[in-house]
Amino acid sequence: MPKIETGRRLEILLQLRRHRESYGLEIVRRSGGMIPVGTAYVVLGRLEEDGLVDSRPATGNENPRLKIYSLSDRGGRVLAGSLAAVEAFAEAVA
Repeated sequence: MPKIETGRRLEILLQLRRHRESYGLEIVRRSGGMIPVGTAYVVLGRLEEDGLVDSRPATGNENPRLKIYSLSDRGGRVLAGSLAAVEAFAEAVA
């Protein structure tokens, strides 16, 4: 059975799936305060280490100090597996 992503990791993965690319403060803002700033960057770093998130430096008109995050292919598969497992569990207990 796949590991089910939970908590802040899941919130950030869902944000990246919905918005394709985001920098850390965008994720914090879109979470409506559910994800603290410090937590967002720690979790993003761990997700990147785990290969679930990719990052690139900002380019063009973007602030060059920003790091832009996106869901990796592996992250998309892990997220899909987590969501399917949660749905299966919800159906089983309903």
